[in-house]
Amino acid sequence: MAPGTATGDLLYVSDPGYGAVFVYTYSPFGMKFVGMLTGTSAPGAMCVDKLQNVWVLSYPGTGSYAALEYAHGGTQPIAMLVDPAGYPTGCAVDPISGNLAISSGAQAGEQPTIAVFNKARGKPGLFTDPSIPGFYNCCAYDDKGNLFGNGTVDQNQNLILAELPKGSSTFKSVPMHRDFLRVGGIQWDGQYLTVGDKYDGLIIQYEITANGGREIGSTTLNGVTALDQYFIDRHRVIAANDDYANPPGAFVGIFRYPAGGQRIRIRPFSAPYAVVVSRAPR
Repeated sequence: MAPGTATGDLLYVSDPGYGAVFVYTYSPFGMKFVGMLTGTSAPGAMCVDKLQNVWVLSYPGTGSYAALEYAHGGTQPIAMLVDPAGYPTGCAVDPISGNLAISSGAQAGEQPTIAVFNKARGKPGLFTDPSIPGFYNCCAYDDKGNLFGNGTVDQNQNLILAELPKGSSTFKSVPMHRDFLRVGGIQWDGQYLTVGDKYDGLIIQYEITANGGREIGSTTLNGVTALDQYFIDRHRVIAANDDYANPPGAFVGIFRYPAGGQRIRIRPFSAPYAVVVSRAPR
């Protein structure tokens, strides 16, 4: 990591193709590469906590169940948690409690699970539902501490959201009333729950109601043809496009939010999977 890196805001990009997390300065004036993390050979999903520490999960299917925590601008893990329920597919931090949730894909004969680590330490509580065959590449908390599982599939093979209300141990389904071939990320934007449409390059804003998700609007990510995880930063959204084989290739784009329209494109990457912004301590 370049000297002085920790004094500024940073953009982290995981790239399992290159086996590293790439770190850039993050400011309105542009991005500059300043270092990388190599604690896992195939980094996947990421999330950031209230202290602006970054959690890096192994890429799904690599056989590693570890989640590594890095301080803002740090190069060595300061903590490691092991997901006992299966290979990790996504993570989120509760802005109220600081709890860390890790969604898991199931191995043969296992049940997909979301593990919740109290204050991001110790042994987790495990939450599962026999009616939910799959938690996929992310999960998210809203501003009230309700947890949403992303890209779950019901018994009829319909893509849904699954909500674990704050203080509950039982999931409830949240129909999205839209056909998704595959979901590409999920995040609370401060007002709405947002869901990425992986192959259409869209982020859909939903108001969560008693009848499911009510679609409010959408943001078009120009050129994005394979979306896995994005990061909404106020009036910007940073999105990773991992489609190396097709034009415009693999890149990380910064777009206006929610209006859409690309402003900045960063490349080259092999297979950029996830992005997060970590703020400098102030």
